[in-house]
Amino acid sequence: MQSSIFNLQLKRGANGAGGDRARVLDCKLQIENRKLKKAFTLIELIMVLVIIAVVVALLGPQLTGFTIGRTTRNTATNILALTHYARTQAVTEGCTYRLNFDDKANSLFLTYESGGEFVAPGNDFGTPLNIDSSIKIDTSIAVNTDGKQFIEFRPTGRTDPATITLTDRYGSMYELACSSATEQFRILPQSELTK
Repeated sequence: MQSSIFNLQLKRGANGAGGDRARVLDCKLQIENRKLKKAFTLIELIMVLVIIAVVVALLGPQLTGFTIGRTTRNTATNILALTHYARTQAVTEGCTYRLNFDDKANSLFLTYESGGEFVAPGNDFGTPLNIDSSIKIDTSIAVNTDGKQFIEFRPTGRTDPATITLTDRYGSMYELACSSATEQFRILPQSELTK
């Protein structure tokens, strides 16, 4: 290859500054360069795919734990949003809101007092929040005489103090707490978790 370039330079030098012969040799050199370029063979491509498949197979189980952890965190964030919404609406509308727990359906839902009974809000917050089956939910809320379990948010801005603990199957915990009637719910950092 280098000898071809060397010969080309010599011939250019011999013929002068330009020349038909130099142009023809240039074209031949470019054609030879294209022929020398190699592409990936089918076996090389298959080997790369096999390596990728092995890496994915090894990392797959570890990624499952990550998604479950994210699901637990997202559930905690959604419950926190429900509590903040219920408290804000209770004060704004001047009526009592409840965050209800349904153990059988493994879900939470909001209701508010209207005409002496509790009904679901007519917006997105009125739809039940279904808890993933891989998440265990524990609360410090007592079951009332009707068999219902709820946190009440009053028009005065006061809330039933409570703790909600979410635990996934790998033992990761998120705890939401309202330690006094005048505080908002918050997700506790790991250092404050009750064990």
